[in-house]
Amino acid sequence: MNTTASPTVSVIISTYNRPHLLRRAIESVLAQTYAAFELLIIDDRGSPDTKPVVAEIIARDPRVIYIPNDVRSGLMENKNKGVRLSNVHSRYVAF
Repeated sequence: MNTTASPTVSVIISTYNRPHLLRRAIESVLAQTYAAFELLIIDDRGSPDTKPVVAEIIARDPRVIYIPNDVRSGLMENKNKGVRLSNVHSRYVAF
């Protein structure tokens, strides 16, 4: 796998109570042929099953970053949080 020190794309996924769909979404991003990205998962205080799904994937791929919220914030705030926490060297942001 070819990864770079500074990803050029930050991919942000906001999730709430959908661990079964989250796995599919993460695997879809990881299956892309372009490898210079980071994947931020913003967990909006949903299902407790979300963290183990993400932890399993993080163990395989360090580009995946799990960010749990302390309080439920909603979709738009989660997207904004993802942008704020994304790598400052990323040239693009994808949702």
